[in-house]
This record gives sequence, structure tokens and C-alpha cells, in this order.
Amino acid sequence: MSKGVLYGPVDFYKSQRVQIIAKYAGKDIELSNDKVPETIVAPKGVVPVYSEGDVTLFETNAICYYLGNERLRGNENKASVSQWCNYADMVLLPAVGTLVFPCLGLMQFNKSENEKAKELLAAELKFLNDVLLKKTFLVGERITQADITVFSVLKMLFEMIYDEASRKPVTNVNRWLNTIANQDNVKTVVGEMTLCVTPAQFDGKKYAELHPKKGKEEKPKEEKLKEKKPQAKKEKPKKEEIEDKDDDEVQDVPQGPCPYSLLPKGTFDMEEWKRMYSNNDTVTVALPYFWSKFDSENYSIWTCEYLYPNELELVFMTCNLVSGMFQRLDRLRKHAFGSMVILGKNHESQIKGLWILKGQELAFTLHDDCKVDYESYKWEKLDPSTDSTKYLVKNYFTHEGDFGMTFNQGKIFK
Repeated sequence: MSKGVLYGPVDFYKSQRVQIIAKYAGKDIELSNDKVPETIVAPKGVVPVYSEGDVTLFETNAICYYLGNERLRGNENKASVSQWCNYADMVLLPAVGTLVFPCLGLMQFNKSENEKAKELLAAELKFLNDVLLKKTFLVGERITQADITVFSVLKMLFEMIYDEASRKPVTNVNRWLNTIANQDNVKTVVGEMTLCVTPAQFDGKKYAELHPKKGKEEKPKEEKLKEKKPQAKKEKPKKEEIEDKDDDEVQDVPQGPCPYSLLPKGTFDMEEWKRMYSNNDTVTVALPYFWSKFDSENYSIWTCEYLYPNELELVFMTCNLVSGMFQRLDRLRKHAFGSMVILGKNHESQIKGLWILKGQELAFTLHDDCKVDYESYKWEKLDPSTDSTKYLVKNYFTHEGDFGMTFNQGKIFK
């Protein structure tokens, strides 16, 4: 019988998960840092991938199930083991990744998403702590794939982010984590677990090294035109001179008037449109309302497409990228509506979007906070009178239709 080969970084947490299972099952597997051969059928960029004779597997938990024995699979409790494996990867991992991956330079840091992840993990670890109150292992009386899977996710968190103060409320999780970490088969693969003393921080330098720019794009015409315009006077305008600006918006731009204050107010009520979109059927009510009210003289429609799709890795990271963009564009919320879609799958995805903006130029150039993300996208202005634009608007507003790739999920800026 030929020896199976595991392709993927040896120290990658998912690769280690497979290696631990193989140790417990007494399986001798070969580790390879080489790229997955073209002859092996597996999604591009996905690791680890396991190949053994005619068998090829690319989903980590499936590989572990294949290599494991009946005890590791849970014997009569297979469903319970599967439950914890799914919980680890679908609930815990996205939040852990949001905290840990920026520190490894794998993704950009986003304060809002970071705080949400901390709140979610506090709740989930309290749940796990309660479960482990009277248990040594998650399923049954011996270690199973459930323990190894959850351990592989939480180990990163407890080594890099959760210091002594963070660990204090979850003593049962601490005890369980140490129990798993000190198993001989686990230590052989991952070594000694070193608990966090000082939480790691976002490594901007490493992020820049891992995500080099692919060459600067020529500045769009909108940016060039802006550079030629004379600088606005620094005097703070009187509030009565700002027709479409309320008090909180004036305070939002302390250096001067809101850029939108110089634009005609128009007849399209953005807030009313957002309420119509949120509270009614999109196709039968919201879309007809939109086209009956849209003011093409004072508002414009744009599409965007991410310039660096080869840098997109896991889908949840891509979602975080879009959420971070929305957070940084918060000051435009009263004057813009956007629909962003994530297309494809892990390691093979793309971001596209459609935006309704006040004015006839790209609004993102009007304030430094809004410039952070827009330069990473290719923007195209649409003609509202054409059938092709109406088709795109329907697709993006309903998150249905042809986007050039398989639709994964969508996010609305409103």
C-alpha cells in the first residue's frame, strides 16, 4: 500500500490537525511543502490536500475522518464529533482569525471587526467553559477528532492574543486546552504550547511584505480633476449656508464644510429610498420606486471591481475587507447606497459592487478617510438610461443574476 502525501505548509494549523490525527491512528504519512501537483484534482490554492493512491481529499476535516480510526471518529457518537468540528471551523475560526491573522500579516487590521470578534469569542468561550465543567474531553471519555479540531483553532488564540487576564474567566477551557496540549501525540507535532503573556499586535510591515502592490494604477480622471481645483477656503461656513447638512454632519468634518454642501440637493431622497429597499420586496416594490424617483442629474451610478483578486484568500477574510470598507465610508452614509458582492470561494474569489452616489464624480475622493479603499477598485460610471444599467442594478439590488462568477454572499451599504 502506497504512503499518503499531505501537501501544504507543515506548520499550518490545519496541516498540524491532520498530522495529529495520523499520529493517533498510527498512520505514516509523508509531508510535502511542494505545490499540489497539477495531476491532483483539488481547488486551486486550497491546503492541505491529501493524496493516497486513487484517493484525493482537500477538506481538512474529511482528511482527518479518512485517516482516523473509529475511536477518533467518536464510535457511536460520530454526529457529536462532527458537530464540534463544524463548530470549530464555522463559529470559532472566523472570530479567532479576525484577531490572529492581522498579527501574522495575513490580513488587514479592522478595529470594528476586531471588537466584534472579541465579543463573539467571549460569549462562545463562556459556552465552551460551561460545557467542559464536568468533562475531560468534548465527546466521550477519550480524545477524539472533536478535541483535536477545536484545539487547533484555540491554540492560536491562547498563544498570541489571550493573555492571563483574558484566560482567567474560562478556567475549564484552560484546563482542557492544557490536557490536549500535553498529549504525547500532540506535542510531537506542535511542540510545547506557550501561553500568551503580551497580546500580539497588527504587523503592518509583514502585511506589506505579504501583500505587495501589483503596480500603481494611473490616477482616475476624477482624482486628477480634484487636484487641479483650488483649495477650499478654511473658514467654517455658517450652518444656514449648508442646505442639506444637519448638525451632526457638520461636526463630522471638522476641517471645513461637508463636500456635499456644495452640490445641488436634487430630488432623490436617499433616506426614503433606503427605507423602501429595507422594508419592501425588491423586485415588485423597491426597484420600480427607485427608477421612478432616481434623479440622474444630481446622482450617479457606478460599478466597481477589486483590482487584486489574487490576494484574496479565505471568504470570511474577504467579507472582513468589505466590512472594513463600509466602516471607513461611514461619513458618506447619508449620501450613498452600495451593494457589494463576494463571488467564488476560498482562494478563488472576487469582489464587485454597484453604488449610487450623490453628484457626478466619485465621492470617495472628497475626504481622506474615504480614499483608503477606493483605489483598490476599478470604477466605471454607468448610463442610467440604458437597459444594461437597469439589468445590473436589478442584479446587485437582489443579489441574483449573472456576476461573471458564482455568487457567494452580498453586503449592503445603507
